[in-house]
Amino acid sequence: MTPADREPRRQHLDLYLIGALLILVAAAQHRWNEGITSDGSLYFAHLRSLIFDRDLQIGPELEFLHLPPRPHHIVPIGPSILWAPLYLLVALGDRLGSILGLSSRATGVALGLTRPYLRAAFIGSFAVASAGLVALHLHVRREFGPAIALLTSTLTLVATPLVWYIVFEPSMTHAASFGVVSLALVASDRWLSAGSPTRGQAIAIGALFALAILVRPEDGLFLVFPAALIFRQAGRVLPPSHASADRRSLGGGGSDPADQAGGSRRTRPTSAPPYMTIINMAIGAAPLILIQAAMLYFLFTSNDFSLAGGDEGYLSLLSPHLSDVLFSSRHGLLSWSPVVWAGLAGILIYSRRNPRWAWPALFVFTTMVWTNGSAHDWAGGWAFGGRRFVSILGALAPGLAFVAWKARRHAVTLLAPAAVILVVWNVTLMAKYHAGAIPRDETISWADVLGPRLGAVARPPLFYPFSVPANVWFAWREGLPAARYDLLGSEPLRQEMYLPLNDWGARFLDNPADWENGSADAFGSRHFLRAASAAILVPLDVPAASAFALDVEARADGPARDAMTSLAVSLNGRSIGDIPMPIGATPPARKAFVLPAGARIWRRGYNRVTISQPSTVPPSTQFLVYALRVGPATAGQGR
Repeated sequence: MTPADREPRRQHLDLYLIGALLILVAAAQHRWNEGITSDGSLYFAHLRSLIFDRDLQIGPELEFLHLPPRPHHIVPIGPSILWAPLYLLVALGDRLGSILGLSSRATGVALGLTRPYLRAAFIGSFAVASAGLVALHLHVRREFGPAIALLTSTLTLVATPLVWYIVFEPSMTHAASFGVVSLALVASDRWLSAGSPTRGQAIAIGALFALAILVRPEDGLFLVFPAALIFRQAGRVLPPSHASADRRSLGGGGSDPADQAGGSRRTRPTSAPPYMTIINMAIGAAPLILIQAAMLYFLFTSNDFSLAGGDEGYLSLLSPHLSDVLFSSRHGLLSWSPVVWAGLAGILIYSRRNPRWAWPALFVFTTMVWTNGSAHDWAGGWAFGGRRFVSILGALAPGLAFVAWKARRHAVTLLAPAAVILVVWNVTLMAKYHAGAIPRDETISWADVLGPRLGAVARPPLFYPFSVPANVWFAWREGLPAARYDLLGSEPLRQEMYLPLNDWGARFLDNPADWENGSADAFGSRHFLRAASAAILVPLDVPAASAFALDVEARADGPARDAMTSLAVSLNGRSIGDIPMPIGATPPARKAFVLPAGARIWRRGYNRVTISQPSTVPPSTQFLVYALRVGPATAGQGR
């Protein structure tokens, strides 16, 4: 093979490598997927019920899959549409194999729910996500060249939650959502930025965005991309696109004949008014919207259920958890996926180069942060990272590519090590999450996740760098080390609280060295006081005009049976009383301290409840604290 023959292969090496990476991801999905999970049960059960039972009564399917009943199954039909082609192929092969005597076919409710059918859905999600990633790769490649595109695609896939939802939970919407949104964004930028798209192109754009909405209704936000292009560029002669100019300046593939053809198309004037493009997009969207409407009609007429209940009060738009949804160790987008920091920074800078892409991306991101932060389950439940932001990754990809291009002169010393660290970090998190070493719906300590050695960077006086500025602001506001933000920063401030000193409650100990975990006894979980005084942090938001009670439950144990002793209790450095108690194996003493309205002893935020041993106690006496309770004071309480 001559050097001339090898040159085309070198030019397409990035495409071969992306293909190889996707094959590895497909193999990982086959090995480690967790089956049908969460809302995925609804999408899959509806598909099976429609095809084999011709109804939408999905109770038998859920029972067969050993999944709990889901009475509120008003769901988008998009995932079912995406899975249907492969699912129907499996059904056809199953039928033919049974007719020809090559295999036995399941009967009853098991038909359509066996492993090949499940695999069809999983592969369907993988295929859509892969198509979106390849489209993004080619989009970035045209502007920044193959090397930067390869790095961007690899990080978007393997250094974010996207790979989790392709490999482990493909029945959820997130992998498919990423794929369809990416295809829609690339198509709209490619065709609408050229001026007036053809009728077929506009119909295709409308169908893609409709499908994106039917997969995840929140993705309707991405309609701002074609809207910006239609209303900003229609009706005037367009100069060569930003992308074409960028390719010349970056040296990123301007010799591609397809690109040259695309560039010539972008110079033509708009020949149709914008309303025709909108009409054609609506024509493309209409069939999918009608399918969803038909499903909703049949659901409402064939099932007895209510939209109220758990969905009531789902959003609190005036009090969003903005910092939590981004920085919290409980699935915060930026704390779990540091690579998104680079994408955001890059898209801000990229806005000067390509505002038609960057500003809509920033708008969608900001709106997603606000709406997801306003949800009562802003952390996403049993989520891996910021699962509700997976679809935005495609919109941020050019920003990530721009950062990589800016740092291209430091490829060996900066880009390569950073990429390896980001990928290893994400893969390590996935492995620990899959193995149960990380709680699935709780805050976590980044120092514990990093391990004994590396964890030093996230322990006081240092702190986890990718939760900045939220952890630094928390430290200044609460007077606590910034590292405490990991476990305490996203805790809600309460007017009522039961705080047991068990493994979960240990996070509220002001100085863990002052305590010893006593596990549990006949009276419950407890901690021993190791120091003369030790404090517990209590997150309060008690109205100043309200009186509230602080209950302390504690016990003294030791050989001096029936002797009396006491523990002193103070709140934020001010004494509020003592808890008298006998020494011995008796139930814990419990005393309520009533703090009157206007006392100004407590503060909004974390309050220190300090418990102090008496100056003189019998030898070998141990003090055990079981729980604190905070709530409104009642008549006669504390007497």
